[in-house]
Amino acid sequence: QIFSDILQNMMMNGLMDDLGVHLDKPVVSIGADNTEYDPETAWNHEMGFRYRNGGFHSEASVYLINVRNQQLTVFPPGMSTGRMMTNAGKSRNLGAEAQAGWTGESFRASISYGFCDARFTEYIDGENDYGGNRIPYVPAHTLHAGLGSGFAVGSRTLDLDASLRGTGPITWNEAGTLSEPFRFFLEARAGMDLGRIEVFLRGENLTGTNSRVFYFKSIGREFLASGKPRSIITGIIVKL
Repeated sequence: QIFSDILQNMMMNGLMDDLGVHLDKPVVSIGADNTEYDPETAWNHEMGFRYRNGGFHSEASVYLINVRNQQLTVFPPGMSTGRMMTNAGKSRNLGAEAQAGWTGESFRASISYGFCDARFTEYIDGENDYGGNRIPYVPAHTLHAGLGSGFAVGSRTLDLDASLRGTGPITWNEAGTLSEPFRFFLEARAGMDLGRIEVFLRGENLTGTNSRVFYFKSIGREFLASGKPRSIITGIIVKL
C-alpha cells in the first residue's frame, strides 16, 4: 500500500509538472487531527435607539468589536491552489448604522447607511506585518435608498419600486494593494397582481456599473470576479 501511494504521488507530480504546477512542499496529509486553530473571541459593544410614530420609523447604533485570534480565509503561496484558514492576531471593527423609513397608504420610502472601519491591530503572517491595514471583503460604506408607490389601474394595483444602492470601498487583500472603489447601482421593479397571477418587469444595475464582487488567488495568479451587467427581467408568477 505504501509503495502504491508513493507511485501514485510520483505520477501525479509528473502530471502537475507537465501542467506547470509544482508543489512547494512534499505531500502531507492535512486533516482535523493535525490542524489546530486558536479559538476566535470577540467583545462586542453597541449602543443605539429606535423610534416609531405612525408610519415613520427610525433607528441608529454605534458599535465597537474587538476580536482576538480572528480566523480568516487565506490563499496558499506559490503555485498551489485552494484556500486555507489562519488566525490573524487581533482586529477591531468600529462603525455606525442608521436607517429611517415612512409608509403611507400608497407611498413608501426608506434610507439606510452603514459605516465600518475594520482593521487588523496585530497581524504578522511570518513575512509581512499587516497591522493597521483594512480587513479584506468588508465595505467601508453601504447605502440604500428606496421609493415605492401603488397606483390603481381599474380594479388592480400597479406597484412601482426604485432603489439606489451603494457600496465600497472594499479592500481585497491583507496588504491593501487591491481594492474596489465606492460604486452606485440603480434597480427598479414594476408589478401587477392579477389574482392568481402576478406579472412583473425588473431592471438590475440600470446604471451599467462595472464592478468586482470577489477576489481569489490560484496557481500563482490573481483573479477578480465581475459583477452582473445591466439586466432587464420580465416574468409571470403563478400562485397555486
